[in-house]
Amino acid sequence: SYLPKPKCSFWDITLDESQAAIARCGMGQLYLRSNDQAHLQAYGDILCDASALADFEVRPGFERMGAIAVFRRQASGAWSITAVDWKHAGELVKPGDDNWEHAKWVWRCSLVTYMTSVNHLVRTHWIVANALSTSAREFLGPFHPIRRLLQVFTYNTPSINHNSALSLFPESGMLQRMTSFPYSELQRVFVHAAETFEFKTWPQEYEAVKLPQDVKSRLPIFQDGLEVYAGFQDFMTGYVSTYYPNDESVRLDAALQEYWKFPCVPQYAAALPALSRQALIDQLTRGAFDVTAYHELVGYVVAYTTDPAGAALQVRPGLDMADLQEFLAVNSLVAGTGTPMPMLVPSGEPGDEDWLYQLDCTVKGGQDPRKFQEVSRCYRILMERFKQISKTIEKRNAPGAGREIPCAVMDPMSFERSVSL
Repeated sequence: SYLPKPKCSFWDITLDESQAAIARCGMGQLYLRSNDQAHLQAYGDILCDASALADFEVRPGFERMGAIAVFRRQASGAWSITAVDWKHAGELVKPGDDNWEHAKWVWRCSLVTYMTSVNHLVRTHWIVANALSTSAREFLGPFHPIRRLLQVFTYNTPSINHNSALSLFPESGMLQRMTSFPYSELQRVFVHAAETFEFKTWPQEYEAVKLPQDVKSRLPIFQDGLEVYAGFQDFMTGYVSTYYPNDESVRLDAALQEYWKFPCVPQYAAALPALSRQALIDQLTRGAFDVTAYHELVGYVVAYTTDPAGAALQVRPGLDMADLQEFLAVNSLVAGTGTPMPMLVPSGEPGDEDWLYQLDCTVKGGQDPRKFQEVSRCYRILMERFKQISKTIEKRNAPGAGREIPCAVMDPMSFERSVSL
């Protein structure tokens, strides 16, 4: 098959229990929050809010996107879906109602559409990856230590993002044909994604999520993701400190000052703090995390789209599954964007070798060989740490360990080292 291999599967993705799995261990994790809606209070304490697209117009023959799923936590720790606030109909739908299956379908489609267009395409590809790639290449020389580092995490990114702009951005392009939006509204989606972009570290993202501590601490994107982020953070701290012992050394690097302006991506530049050594560490850490772990999270849709009743990027009245044209279009994109990049933790296979040598600035870069020795030490620690994290995640995903379905999107052994398309 040309499709990426699914990391989890659903016995029947339409079942009520599958909706809880999607919310707790799947794409719904990004949109969870405590129930603060008065009209939903009686139905449970957790919301999975996919209503952000409800105000966007759609073409004739389609329903508007937008739905909020409500979940109640049981004494056993399990979650049950109790209602869906269906925005297009202005109706609160409950299990057993005539529109129950359709309301769940709308919610799943709203999740995958928002995640794909906003989190994945605009924020990860066109803002973060584009900022890293363009600024490093335009302002940092080929043997600048930060350029050497970023070339690992921006491999093939200019080509990837250029192709995405040609195929997904234009009017009547692939993305508009797959979604239900007229082009003016799709443009509004892009603008919304850019205007609401924020730069936060992953621990800051965790703190900002409005969920009970015992709930969010067990979400795989945080339980696993915070460990992954800490690994990146320690590596970047060691790497940057090797070349920049203090803030003054950062200030005196004229090329780095230009790099920090990110003129090609003003949304990214506006979201960053003033340049300092710690700010540089945080920016590189979140950048590496975004193009590896986060990209794996928001780009992983194959488990939902390869079932016609799983999820799609449009909703038609009276249909609870994708029509043939939509099914083929979406999965053609999934297959076409599934070409693998080299792995972050190298497999050793031809074309997927160790990337430490790319960080060597000793000869042509004129750096002290002892600096590369320290970088090598940090690299070996990172690789070993990620292998251990992977083993821990495997245990958390084991049957009976507490997760409704395995969640491997934060498994370092599944990370590619740059965005793919």
